[in-house]
Amino acid sequence: MLNKITEKEIYSEINAVSEKNGVVFCGTDLFSELPVGELKNLACTDSAVLNRSMPGAALADLESVLPATVEALAPRKVFLNIGENDLAAGNFDLTAFLAGYEALIGKLRATAKHARFYVVSVLSDDEKTAALNEALRTLAARTRCTYVDLTPALKAEKPVLRMLDLLRFHVRDRAINFCDAMNLARPVTGG
Repeated sequence: MLNKITEKEIYSEINAVSEKNGVVFCGTDLFSELPVGELKNLACTDSAVLNRSMPGAALADLESVLPATVEALAPRKVFLNIGENDLAAGNFDLTAFLAGYEALIGKLRATAKHARFYVVSVLSDDEKTAALNEALRTLAARTRCTYVDLTPALKAEKPVLRMLDLLRFHVRDRAINFCDAMNLARPVTGG
């Protein structure tokens, strides 16, 4: 696995040649495995859908990486999924975490003034996850972000497909025409 510094350097290099004005996913373990190619197809979007997530990272690790990444890509939409590794660290302080997350959103807004921001729920077995997700919902409202709840994917027969299904409506970048409406009306089942 690449270490965090190497990933930062890789992102810095590839951001220079990546398509701008698209959709960027930034997060940790969950988002690092997100199949963005399939998500782009399911969302019926022509925009670039890029993943700049870092497995194993915590909020503090991302604070030094994400502002430069978001600025370089000039995205229209930014999805943030942060917290699962912070919870797993064992000494989780919800108040400090939320203050750091809010500060990060502020920095990102300063670098991408026209982007829409999405705060995505944390999927974890930790007993504190429900309280964290409720706090993230409140944080999203306070910071004018859209909250995306992926927790229904945990109970789905096909959790990855359910997660893609929940995200695809937010990834779209244009008005829905009739054909899109018919495709988006049916859930992703993989069957």
